[in-house]
Amino acid sequence: LGSEVVRQLHKALCRDLTPDLTILMLSDLAPRINRARRRNMEQAKQSPEDENRFEKESRAFHKRVLDAYMAIAGREPGRVVKVDARDPIEKVHRRIVEIVGQKFAIPAVTGTKR
Repeated sequence: LGSEVVRQLHKALCRDLTPDLTILMLSDLAPRINRARRRNMEQAKQSPEDENRFEKESRAFHKRVLDAYMAIAGREPGRVVKVDARDPIEKVHRRIVEIVGQKFAIPAVTGTKR
């Protein structure tokens, strides 16, 4: 559809409602797609529904989607926070907890007192 069409649809359908925070988890494209394809193939054995539609798309498609998300992150740096998802899970988790705590001033998460 293209990003401008999606933006216009969002504005009309969601009344321009936007999230306070979006965490954009970045990782290498090929392993991420392969992992999702394997997961969906396993799930397909249990369910007749095919949840593999996006994973069947070409790498070029996934690159365009990533580029669109990166453009949003560039336009809205106060809302979209990029996290390197290639780091160990514990480190990624700590970073996400830190981001959420800072954004919403949650004392138990940020370590600050209200």
